[in-house]
Amino acid sequence: MKKLTRKFILILMILIPLSIFSIKELSIAQAVTKYQYPSIHQNVRVKLDGHILNFDVSPIIIDGRTLVPFRVILETLGAKVGWHEDTRTVTAIKDDLIIELKIDSVEALLNKEKIDLDVPAMIKDGRTLIPVRFIAEALGCTVDWDVNSRTVMITSPSIGEISMDREFSFQGIGIGDTEGKIINILGEPARKDLSKYGFKWYIYNGDYSKYIQVGIKNNRVVGIYTNASNWESKEGIKIGTRKREVNNRYGTALTGIKKGNTIYKLESSEADTYLIDDYYVTIFYDFHRGNTVTAILLIEKETEEALNSFFGKTSSELKKSYERQIFDLANAIRARFNKAQYRWDDKISSLAREHSKDMADKNYFSHENLKGKSPFDRMEDNNIDFTRAAENIAAGQPNAIFAHENWMNSKGHRQNILGECEVLGVGVYFGGKYKIYYTQNFCTISN
Repeated sequence: MKKLTRKFILILMILIPLSIFSIKELSIAQAVTKYQYPSIHQNVRVKLDGHILNFDVSPIIIDGRTLVPFRVILETLGAKVGWHEDTRTVTAIKDDLIIELKIDSVEALLNKEKIDLDVPAMIKDGRTLIPVRFIAEALGCTVDWDVNSRTVMITSPSIGEISMDREFSFQGIGIGDTEGKIINILGEPARKDLSKYGFKWYIYNGDYSKYIQVGIKNNRVVGIYTNASNWESKEGIKIGTRKREVNNRYGTALTGIKKGNTIYKLESSEADTYLIDDYYVTIFYDFHRGNTVTAILLIEKETEEALNSFFGKTSSELKKSYERQIFDLANAIRARFNKAQYRWDDKISSLAREHSKDMADKNYFSHENLKGKSPFDRMEDNNIDFTRAAENIAAGQPNAIFAHENWMNSKGHRQNILGECEVLGVGVYFGGKYKIYYTQNFCTISN
């Protein structure tokens, strides 16, 4: 070993004048010599709960141990991550567990107790890599190795315990999953909308045929809505399943939800709500397609029961969120029917918003305002030159999802949503007799 080390140093001294790149490459070789690792292998994958994790630096295998970029794996597993430059130490905190790994050290700390590592954490290509088996098992996961596909298979604790029993999951996502897992599977959301519950909806609308909203609170999934057709429950319920089959599988739907000393009645004729696996499941039906499943909403039990209201706390942010969601929901259902997507129009939205406000402030509910102006009159008064136009209004629905599903079960409103107009504006207003008013204005603008 001494002879090899001297030869290595001699080569390093000779190559120093050539390039910085040569020094960098040799510094990796030096690290391998120091820790006596026979080789570095790449082309390895990591799966968490059946889904490939994406890293900005590829995982590597050293001496039979896989190392991965620390931030992605730790945040995906729900840990709070820290990096301490002065001591070159990675920390991960989850619940009452504190993990510490120091760069180039073969000792780790679990709640200050020393643990020996087969390989240390290290820095490669500017990224800190940590041994994936150690960190995953420390966080309660099980880890396997598929030699044929060269894949590390990680199963998180929640999935390991309930994956076979979890009734609903969507694109590999279910209630209770971590925010990190969602980001790794679906990527960053198009935007984050406020919900009536106070949590944020992560909106995924890049492909409307796979549209999904994922509710995140305290880095955990507490809500999911989708009207995409890429899912099926353990009991075989999916888009297109008849209502009677849903009732046969899950029994009698709830008639109300008790919150404190109050029972909030569920009176939506186009949906059934059940309590399954500690979350409320609302299954929406399409009356015009044989009373079949058209969409589904999951809200964590604790989150739902903590809201002592149908509408939540009103705000300009919530209003804007509902407007954008109604626009997305229209495009998502149009994708199912192979219809072109609507374009958002700020001027049309402003007009719709004014009508919602006018209905609330002046206590009426009609397409025609108290001045006798129709939607078409109002468009013309605002110098909107159109060749085709339509309007949907609604009031009293607790959020954008229910407003949309209600419209889709009304023949005229449905025809407008699936119609031939090219642009859509949405306006929402809180207030008035029905607490919340919704207006959709559709039109094709003259060239």
